[in-house]
Amino acid sequence: MHEICEFLNHMEQPRVIEETPEDDNPDVRSDENKSQLRENTLMGVRIVYFIYNYKKEEIYGMYDRNARDKEKIKGILNNAKTQLINHLQTERDLMKQKFQMLFKQREEIKAKFQSKNEKERQLFDLCKLEKPNHEVKYLFYNL
Repeated sequence: MHEICEFLNHMEQPRVIEETPEDDNPDVRSDENKSQLRENTLMGVRIVYFIYNYKKEEIYGMYDRNARDKEKIKGILNNAKTQLINHLQTERDLMKQKFQMLFKQREEIKAKFQSKNEKERQLFDLCKLEKPNHEVKYLFYNL
């Protein structure tokens, strides 16, 4: 029973959530961590050298080749990414121009409808009059 009370008291207490600062990126490795990883990699090379009797130069050559290939892949991916971004940007620009043209046409049509509705309203107002004057001819010619 005492444990249950302690648990409930614990649950009633406010929660403390530690937040990392926004400028501190936890995904970025420090220089110490990078050097430690290099040392571990070299240890692995030494173990492979002793176990499989590879020459050190062959193992270092494999690592160098893998590193060069990794850099090539990064370059290819960056080029593909920039090409894709450029292509999408041109497509966005074309779509924006089309929408601007459509909005311009829409505004023109809207203005024509407003003009037509105003003339119809004026015509209906004149038709309600018992004695129309010469403005009726003007309205009929401008419809």
